[in-house]
Amino acid sequence: MIHRHPDVHRVGRQPKELHFFDRSWEQPFGEADIQRYWRYFPRPESGVAGEWTPGYLIDFWTPELIARAAPEARVLVLLRDPIERLRSGLTHQQATSREALTGRDIQGAFQRGLYAPQMRRVFAAFAAERVFVGQYEACRADPRTELARTFDFIGLSPFELDDGAFRSEVNPTTGQKLTVAAPLRRASSAGAPSRSPWSAGRASTSGSGRRARISCAARGESPGTRASASRSRLVSMDAPLRFRERLDSGRCSGQPGSAWAQRLVKRRA
Repeated sequence: MIHRHPDVHRVGRQPKELHFFDRSWEQPFGEADIQRYWRYFPRPESGVAGEWTPGYLIDFWTPELIARAAPEARVLVLLRDPIERLRSGLTHQQATSREALTGRDIQGAFQRGLYAPQMRRVFAAFAAERVFVGQYEACRADPRTELARTFDFIGLSPFELDDGAFRSEVNPTTGQKLTVAAPLRRASSAGAPSRSPWSAGRASTSGSGRRARISCAARGESPGTRASASRSRLVSMDAPLRFRERLDSGRCSGQPGSAWAQRLVKRRA
């Protein structure tokens, strides 16, 4: 819906989700990458452009890199009830995969709902006034109000969409979602998945908002880099940040097969 505002610009068939930073954990990220990222967002000086990639919130290396690539960006984060996000994520994966869900799939889906460490990384990279945290349930209950708040945060003028824009549902669920058993609901408050967290069900498509999502909207500033925002003292941040420093200084090959990368992946899991 953001793209329906007349001051928001999107080039041709360019996808909403760029996944630009997905592989940046295993290779250096420099000025050439920043320039390449900015080429995705041509716009008039007063215009706004951006992207919306779900994985940026869970991928520990991404917030810092977005801050380096687009230091003046406004960041939008959409969170959903973590249990409902878990159900939708697993239902979507089960419906679109040829293989049965595994314990690793369930653990990964569970970890996506652990928002606190994810948000700490965002706020370590961006000042609070540059981050808008929305709630999926509020968007469903009152989409017009939430869209107006989003426009205002980005710096766009008020713009009313017609009622039909709010009637269409993205990726509607057409079947039964997976049912989350009581042990996992209890585990969600304790921070660890149970051994048997779900009971079977099946759906052909997932509900919208199946993941927490992060996007950045950049105005017409020139690209540039900035010193990394204050590094979090959290232990969970230490390994990813040291890894990026080693990559950027050329002290780490960054290949998935390297001993350092394997240790990092194990710590991340």
